[in-house]
Amino acid sequence: MTIAILVFGGVLAGILNVAAAGGSLLSFLTLSLVGVPPLAANATNLAATPASFLGGFPNAWHARKETRLGFLSAVAGTAVGVWLVNSLTADVFRRIAPILLVVAALVLILQPWLGPRVQRRAGTSETHPAAMTVSLFGTGVYAGGFGAGVGILVLVVLAYTTPWPWRTLNGSKNVVCLMTSLVGLAAFAMTGLVVWPLAAVLAGSMAVGGLLGHWITRHVPGELLRGTVAVMAAFGAGHMAAS
Repeated sequence: MTIAILVFGGVLAGILNVAAAGGSLLSFLTLSLVGVPPLAANATNLAATPASFLGGFPNAWHARKETRLGFLSAVAGTAVGVWLVNSLTADVFRRIAPILLVVAALVLILQPWLGPRVQRRAGTSETHPAAMTVSLFGTGVYAGGFGAGVGILVLVVLAYTTPWPWRTLNGSKNVVCLMTSLVGLAAFAMTGLVVWPLAAVLAGSMAVGGLLGHWITRHVPGELLRGTVAVMAAFGAGHMAAS
């Protein structure tokens, strides 16, 4: 029964991770459902998550020039987040995560209305690399410390610092999440917290879901995917606040 739950949750998480965001929330909740303690669930989830984004690996080499520094900043932030959670406590990240996710859900829903107004007030419709770099460092810290739902935060950062359409936003989000999740995998692999048999099942399922997610991205309207992300963020925030 545990394997079936992990496979089902992993496939759905992989689809969400690639097609929209919030899949890592679902996989974390799946691990919690089968009885994995929170710290171990967090580490196991971070170890499995890179499998979702392997299909986007080639995009890392063809990233827009203005985003490359932001991607590296996210990686650096992830390393800082890993250090913080290992040297202090994960409780801080767990307490702030619901707040971050609720805010992310709201700003993502409002982005089609608010984004163009922000761009007009700035007097430009171009990318803002400095704001992106600083903001992605912050999301990287969160990714290294807790990680569940980081794709939602990355989407929000990119939506408000670039004029890109949904497909470009989502593709760039997948590159950022691939890079930060690989850092998380390398770091937590050495902590002894990862439940490797469960991580292997989850990773395989998420890889399948990731492949399906690439197809969904090309065939499902961005507005529907944006709404799905917001719902996942609100649901995950409610669950974590109650737990």
